[in-house]
Amino acid sequence: MENWGLSVFVEQKILLDPEVSSFSYQMELTMVVVHEICHQWFGDLVTPVWWEDVWLKEGFAHFFEYVGTDFLFPKWNMVSQVTKLI
Repeated sequence: MENWGLSVFVEQKILLDPEVSSFSYQMELTMVVVHEICHQWFGDLVTPVWWEDVWLKEGFAHFFEYVGTDFLFPKWNMVSQVTKLI
């Protein structure tokens, strides 16, 4: 859950041991954190005027999950996964 300037996570879900955690869990966790950080901008600072436009903030956050994760971990090749979604 995010609020402007603060994202709140459950401690047991955000802390992971790379030696024990699966690759898919590491990827999922990274994408969730990036998604919530995106909501700091799209949805909190830039808020839709009406509820019918809420899909925009989710769409931008979902798209930038892949872009941000790809920036952090280029070896994961997340941008190619975005093209599979389209």
